[in-house]
Amino acid sequence: MSDEADDEAVLSLAACEPPLTELDTTTLTCTPASITALNLSRNRLAALPDALGDCLCALRQLDVSRNQLRALPLGLPGTLTSLNALSNSLRPMERSLPPAVLAPLHALTLLDLRFNSKLKANSETAAAIAARLPAECTVLLTEVVKGAAKPSAATRDASQLRSQLEPLSTPQLAKRLERAFGIPTDLESTGREEVLTRLVGCYEERNCAPRPTRRVAGTPLGPLGRAAMPQLLEELRATTFPVGDKRERPKIRAEGYIILQRPAEAASEATGEAPASGGSTKARLAHAKLLRHARIWELASVIMHEADPEYARLYTAVAVTKQFQGSPHIDTENVAPFYGFALGDYAGGFICVEAEDGMSTYEVDTQARLGKVDGRYPHWVSPHTGERFSIIYYQTSGAVVPQGPSVFAPPQPDAEQRL
Repeated sequence: MSDEADDEAVLSLAACEPPLTELDTTTLTCTPASITALNLSRNRLAALPDALGDCLCALRQLDVSRNQLRALPLGLPGTLTSLNALSNSLRPMERSLPPAVLAPLHALTLLDLRFNSKLKANSETAAAIAARLPAECTVLLTEVVKGAAKPSAATRDASQLRSQLEPLSTPQLAKRLERAFGIPTDLESTGREEVLTRLVGCYEERNCAPRPTRRVAGTPLGPLGRAAMPQLLEELRATTFPVGDKRERPKIRAEGYIILQRPAEAASEATGEAPASGGSTKARLAHAKLLRHARIWELASVIMHEADPEYARLYTAVAVTKQFQGSPHIDTENVAPFYGFALGDYAGGFICVEAEDGMSTYEVDTQARLGKVDGRYPHWVSPHTGERFSIIYYQTSGAVVPQGPSVFAPPQPDAEQRL
């Protein structure tokens, strides 16, 4: 803060270590009512508290760029003249920018919404947003430029370090380069490919390519889980997985992928969030799919209720996969670690995940065992032979669990080598 008048303050909380996962205005180093500019960029904020205007009543500039925000909160300060929400995870306009959020921003002159991939950047969206803001406000959206398709996770060779690092964002790559190897990067003048190449080169120079791997084992299933496992395997073998245009998650390398959503009412009760419109086409289709695979959902629920009753109340969906291979990726929509187990007669097929410091990896044995992994770190599945199905429980709404360890089991270097 400058030495000028006490009634004006500029506060930067950009790129905090560890990254901010929530904003507590009661802990701000300045008196909240005096802050005129607040920089929260390059953190891991998935949400902002409602009614920010009640405490940040003088705020004119707010930078929340390069976070994980899915929507802007109600009650933003009406004094705002500039709001930078570049490079977040904002959902389609009606979910992330409803009229109740934008209408009170009477002083806004700049709203930066670029690089929010789920917020459609077209003339209709721009006009609809502009209609909710002052006439003099400039709205920035990323123009859709058609070109070569971005390589998907399915095309990445998971045995290569470069492929394991590719799911990281460019700012994350640059931060890794500086924190782990002491090389700062000017992202304004350095492109993503150059940053990634430099980082891979640093690992190689330190003889960390490939990175060392530690083996851990998931938790053995309880008696109910063990009894449910043969029934579940029989059900999965009899399941017809969608193919072609109806295939789910086509960017993942697998022979089959089905997502089963928890019923909206139950999910909202568990997470405390208002349910989406139950009459929507999307909701009806999800319900019909859940009915088609009701036995899989039922058996999976039995296993999780026995293993972790609290998480059984919170998970919002189950991913059912067949022959998942490789595919390094990050679960950007998850708000917490996931649970998963695999079943079938196979060898190999570990869930691999980057360690917290990025200098090593874990292999988690989930064959008839329940592994807990934070999918917000890069992760993939190691090669396997034989028949492998998997069940993954995950959570995309509710309270955000800050990132901590990438696996929740002690390392076991002498664990059985099944490869």
